[in-house]
Amino acid sequence: MKTSTSRLPRWALVTFLVAGFTRLGAPGEALPPYASLHRFEDFAVPNEAVKSPAIPRIEGREAKLYRTQIRRAARKPPDFAGHFRVARWGCGTCCQQFAVVDLRTGRISFPGFTVSCGVNPRDPVQKDPGIFYRADSRLLVVSGIRKEGQETGVWYYQWSSGRLVLLQADLAARPPR
Repeated sequence: MKTSTSRLPRWALVTFLVAGFTRLGAPGEALPPYASLHRFEDFAVPNEAVKSPAIPRIEGREAKLYRTQIRRAARKPPDFAGHFRVARWGCGTCCQQFAVVDLRTGRISFPGFTVSCGVNPRDPVQKDPGIFYRADSRLLVVSGIRKEGQETGVWYYQWSSGRLVLLQADLAARPPR
């Protein structure tokens, strides 16, 4: 007798398993307790309804490479800084890339870094990497490793003038054990 998993295509099962073991934050999700240097409420913006989103302007090598994920995200309502949408996609096991799409103009901004799990197996952030943001705030918080470096921490960014501006890095931040 076949089990229910045998009916799933192999790629769907692998995707389900990887997604189940990888936590990368979600829009509107509360910040983890160790990420407390800034609050979403301190960077408040009004929520906006974008009735007819602009078509994303697919310009440049990076935008062309990830055009499908960007276009899919741009069809959904704003989830960051009023009228923006964060498009996210995987870049390997426990790795996340993203871009910010202006739903009014179609302009795409790339942050210039990836977010991944910790490299030290004893590092507790390894189990809790993420990108945290909300539709009613200009604050974006990254927890984990940026740019595939060696330092695990929490980075706080403010959306300003069409780009993410680093406010503060807390390399001592660690989740409670």
